[in-house]
Amino acid sequence: MTTPLFSTLLLALVQGVAEFLPISSSGHLTILQHLLGIREDNLLLTVVLHGGTLLSVLLFFRKRIWELFLSLLRLPFRYKEVKPEERSTLLGLVVVTVITGAAGILFKDAIEQAFSSPAVSLGGLFFTGTLLLTTRFARERDRIPPLAHYILLGVAQSVAILPGISRSGSTIAVALLLGWLGAKAAEFSFLASLPAVAGALLLEITKVQAFSNPSLLLLGFLVSFFVGLASIALLLRVLRKGSFPLFGFYCLSVALLGTLLFVF
Repeated sequence: MTTPLFSTLLLALVQGVAEFLPISSSGHLTILQHLLGIREDNLLLTVVLHGGTLLSVLLFFRKRIWELFLSLLRLPFRYKEVKPEERSTLLGLVVVTVITGAAGILFKDAIEQAFSSPAVSLGGLFFTGTLLLTTRFARERDRIPPLAHYILLGVAQSVAILPGISRSGSTIAVALLLGWLGAKAAEFSFLASLPAVAGALLLEITKVQAFSNPSLLLLGFLVSFFVGLASIALLLRVLRKGSFPLFGFYCLSVALLGTLLFVF
């Protein structure tokens, strides 16, 4: 058994690292909880940890978010003054958010059941690892993405609701395979996570129960926030160096190790 302090620190660390690196935070958390006997089922802690990583995205991309917000305000009145790239990004965020939200509502029960099984997480990690490795064959083309790209990214983010399938890994990998530039793919992936995570938090926070140790909540929030910032910076650096597919080997290794542990 683990202490509440250790459980909180471990879950916060994993959340901060795996939420943004393409290795699936949900998959790692599910596997760790089974292996280490962590039974942290307090929904408030989950909300707080996700809140920490959400804030890290808001802070890291604050300038870009502000630019998009101003473009959104200008759209109804000065449509032609908004750059085509900005209009495309705003449209893409709407499309991806709608598809993800619809999938979450339609398959809510199946998704909740999936989180109870480490086998699903292991299968998801195998899928994530394989997908990441395919990006070795991606070829970048600097152009404005068509609507079809955003639909595919919405499907990718929807599939990543399942444990073990990385949200950032799926969306970035699909974008790279579609010819997106690495930095643009990562930026859009993180921006697209904002409404998805915020929406999930709003649903969860209405169900939370009292938490006996507020100091642990604060600690978990700070750890997930600062580790999240570092993880975003690391992923952008990896993309610049062209080393993104290496995360695929990591996911496959964890999936294989987890399979050996659970089966044997």
